Amino acid sequence: MLKLNRVSVLSSIVALSVSVLACWTSAVAQKTPVNREPKPTSTSPAVTDKTRSRRVAELSRDKTPAVATAIDTTPESPSSRVDDPVTTLREQIATVETAAERSRLRAQLVDYFVDAGKKSEAIAELHSVLAEDLFDPTTFYNLGNRFVQLGDLEAAISAYRIAIDQRNGNYSRALNNLGAVLFQQRRLDEAFEALTSALRHEKFHYAEASFNLGRLYAARGERNLAIREWTRALAVNPQHAGAARALANARSQGKVKVSGGPTQQPTSKATSSSSGAVGSTTNSQTGPRP
Repeated sequence: MLKLNRVSVLSSIVALSVSVLACWTSAVAQKTPVNREPKPTSTSPAVTDKTRSRRVAELSRDKTPAVATAIDTTPESPSSRVDDPVTTLREQIATVETAAERSRLRAQLVDYFVDAGKKSEAIAELHSVLAEDLFDPTTFYNLGNRFVQLGDLEAAISAYRIAIDQRNGNYSRALNNLGAVLFQQRRLDEAFEALTSALRHEKFHYAEASFNLGRLYAARGERNLAIREWTRALAVNPQHAGAARALANARSQGKVKVSGGPTQQPTSKATSSSSGAVGSTTNSQTGPRP
């Protein structure tokens, strides 16, 4: 009996101990945090864009050395540059000291424009020279010739007149060219004055002026005077092809065609009084020598 009571007591103690242990274990389990994976923290869109921009900038900085190494850093010597001829010539023109050298360089610049097919640029350059306050008859004479070549006859007339004025009228070549251009424009009275002035300065020993004056007489219907001038031109220069051809044509046909008018029949005497101002002025002012 006594043994049974001891066994019961012992069983009760064991059961109580197990209960206490179970309660303690449960309490400890409740206090220990569960090992869970933390949830990702949400980031606002503004922070994300800012972070992305910073990273792009960092990547760009990292690539800068690679781009720089692709640049050709070989030093260039001055002789290896290809200079613009127009710029080079203008710089030389601006720094040259003598008028003759400046004129030569300007002519070279005009030649460059002409060769390049830039006629308007060439004429503009010539006009810039024409507008200068420059005392250089030769430059203006050459300027007139270039204007004729480029077809600007009015500018050529202006250039020739300046050259003649700067030599006080004593510039036979400019006078002849002026007369030829005026004749081309059918300004016959002005052409007559220029051509006869050229002949007077050369003592009527100027083949080209005599040839041009003969053309003028022929245009006015003064056949005998035209033949006289062409004969004079050949006496001065037997190789003058224009005068030889005009004279042969006049003699073979026995008449001279007047531009824009009827043909004139040959007469037995000089027609100094039949054509008005040209013939009479010739006899009274120029006095062409026989």
